Amino acid sequence: MDNYLLSDVQVGEDVEINLNSGSSNNLVQLINKDTGDVLQSSNQPNLKFTVEDNINYGVRILGEAGETYSLTTDTGYLFDSNVIALNQTITSSLARSDSRAFFKEFLPFQRYYSDGYYLSADSLEGEDQVTIRTSSVLPPYLYIMNAQTGEVIDSLRASSSNPNLSYILDVEEGLDYLILFTSNSSGSTGQYSLTVEN
Repeated sequence: MDNYLLSDVQVGEDVEINLNSGSSNNLVQLINKDTGDVLQSSNQPNLKFTVEDNINYGVRILGEAGETYSLTTDTGYLFDSNVIALNQTITSSLARSDSRAFFKEFLPFQRYYSDGYYLSADSLEGEDQVTIRTSSVLPPYLYIMNAQTGEVIDSLRASSSNPNLSYILDVEEGLDYLILFTSNSSGSTGQYSLTVEN
């Protein structure tokens, strides 16, 4: 199961999500990222819907492990994205199969892998500040983004001598965030943990 956040779409806009893979057994689901509710489900290669107000859209792909596929949208941006809550630690690994940080400038042979984490405004209610911490074997680049627009709010980069990061986020009421953990240098992979705490 892979999860994605659909960002920078407008209310009333028609959206088409396209899945290209070698298998006909995949399931594409449109979900509400805040509630986890499945809004639409299809085993067809494309899924169409009209953007409604007050829904943060996610796309979930269900299929066989290790299967290669491409997922595209005709509008907005798709970010690899799982949900992280306040006072939760997630341990994972950047791998060569992960999404590439497409907004980084790179030469064709370079690869900057990334994992995304969706931080809902609902889980931050009443908080003025939270701390985002990383611990990893590779020096990462961390992007804090507006989940609705895909705009980069801030970024910070770890050094090879100290690959761990600590960032204080001033919480804006009602704003959902995307935390994008990416490799700092081309081809870097490895295990890391990410914590959001008050």
